[in-house]
Amino acid sequence: MKKNTRLHASRMRRGWFLPTQTASIDSRTLKNLAKPNLSISAGFAILLLLSIAGFSAIGYQTFLRTSLVIWLPINLLVFVAIGALLRGQEGLVHAASHGHWHKTAWVNDAAGNALAALPVFSLVQRYRIGHSLHHGRFGSIEDPEFARYERLDLGGVDRSSLSAFAKSACRRLPRYFWDWWSQIQTTPSVTCLALLWHAGVVLALTVLGGSTLAILWLVYFVGPMLTTLTVIRFVDEAAEHQYQGVNTEFDATNNNIGPVHRWLLHPLNDGWHLVHHLIASVPFWNLKRAHDWLVQVDGDRYGANFPYRVRVLQEPGHGADRTHKKDAP
Repeated sequence: MKKNTRLHASRMRRGWFLPTQTASIDSRTLKNLAKPNLSISAGFAILLLLSIAGFSAIGYQTFLRTSLVIWLPINLLVFVAIGALLRGQEGLVHAASHGHWHKTAWVNDAAGNALAALPVFSLVQRYRIGHSLHHGRFGSIEDPEFARYERLDLGGVDRSSLSAFAKSACRRLPRYFWDWWSQIQTTPSVTCLALLWHAGVVLALTVLGGSTLAILWLVYFVGPMLTTLTVIRFVDEAAEHQYQGVNTEFDATNNNIGPVHRWLLHPLNDGWHLVHHLIASVPFWNLKRAHDWLVQVDGDRYGANFPYRVRVLQEPGHGADRTHKKDAP
């Protein structure tokens, strides 16, 4: 990949601003869209954890009641489903890093750590360090996601066919695995806290249902976290930005909004990534509403030009294209 070294010195230009002089802008709309909500955030976290337990039960019951030939493909699907749910957990850590859980910082961070971050070996405060640089120094040498984009040549991922895409991903996944934990700053102290969290869950499950439940938790939580979650996250992150041949954060950031994105890669419907970069105060449950609002109030600029994908293998299109053809499946 040809390095876009011009971007190393300073932050990439934003390339868009909310047209506050337009009469149709309602400041109350933005204020309402940007409200944090502890009940929604904690509710999603609990739902995701319960869903992981449910899929674990499916995998275990299939193992008990069917042959190995049937169990193996079903278990693979269970691992994929749990990987997607864990990606949702990581999305909740991201939301907490922006203060979307609660307006009081310590409540926001404590709840985010207890219900989302520690289960996936992260800590909101540590995650926030690198992620704030991604937003504040976007496209510069200080942006850790841009740095990883270049290290792993994510712009060179081949989307010409499914097999080509798989080969490109496989070449990058081993390094990406370690790169991710480094970026979110999973230090030994964070790892110890996460292990204590999981030890508490294992102890509770052992008391409630014996060692079988505890073993299932380890197999069906840690297993997907180290395997399918890594693949899902890679495919997700490789599609969020394209830094080559663009000059602004607006043009470098994609909305990924197809059905595979919605149900597998962005289970919290946070594939509206451009909206997040433009108005980071809007939580994931309002991103689609915020997108529709921006199309309405700024159709000539935002609505006509936002980059997006509806298929994993396609190169980004632009907003105006959606008015001329139906989205591909």
